[in-house]
Amino acid sequence: ALPPEKATAAANQYLEPEFSMFSVTPEELRLNSDFVSSMRQLKQVPAERLLWFVPSFDNIYRGGIRTVFMAAEHLARTLGSRNMIAIYGRERGSISIITAMAGKAFPGLNAEFVSLTDEQHPSTLPPADAAFATLWTSAYLLAQYDKCKAKFYFMQDFEPSFYPAGSVYGA
Repeated sequence: ALPPEKATAAANQYLEPEFSMFSVTPEELRLNSDFVSSMRQLKQVPAERLLWFVPSFDNIYRGGIRTVFMAAEHLARTLGSRNMIAIYGRERGSISIITAMAGKAFPGLNAEFVSLTDEQHPSTLPPADAAFATLWTSAYLLAQYDKCKAKFYFMQDFEPSFYPAGSVYGA
């Protein structure tokens, strides 16, 4: 049997490129678990710089995407937070188009948009006070990101209901 790290690397070579980022090594899981345990000791989390992992989208007004941006805009307006939105997955629009759409729809967002490519590790992103997963696929990215003081899952709905019954529903 292969050690877990080598088994993960071997399995990743067979994944579609857009799914290769959704893999976490046992060591990354252990480190993330330790981080979350230590985070529970915090009495307050600074909110000056926030990082949001958001799947690629084509319409800023669709359900969950709109909700994430409304929450980020609210934090920017009430706490003065600066938001970084890391868009991942199959590109559906350029960052400049997304930035323009967001600026028009959410003028108080105070955000910088970046594209996180399949080959780019989340740890290449700059430090943040808090980071948010916004969909189950982004939880993998959040687990790999280690430059924040706190991690959160921005739960909006029962996500398995987004998919037909099958292996993705069961994930």
